Amino acid sequence: METSVRNIYAIGDCNGGVLLAHVGSAEGVVAAEHIMGRRPAMNLRVVPSGVYTKPELASVGLSEAEARAQGYQVKV
Repeated sequence: METSVRNIYAIGDCNGGVLLAHVGSAEGVVAAEHIMGRRPAMNLRVVPSGVYTKPELASVGLSEAEARAQGYQVKV
């Protein structure tokens, strides 16, 4: 989460990444751990995404197109 300017961190919507509140919170933890000298990691490939409609929807992982492009056999 450290920017190109040493000791300046960007989390959440301002870093141009995944625009979800729970991702921003996790990025804050990663930034704080890095400031404390740890080497945390974040895997953005496993971020759940929810849509609060009726019915609610959720997803995680590869899309159908991404899975096919990587050679996986997909059943829909």
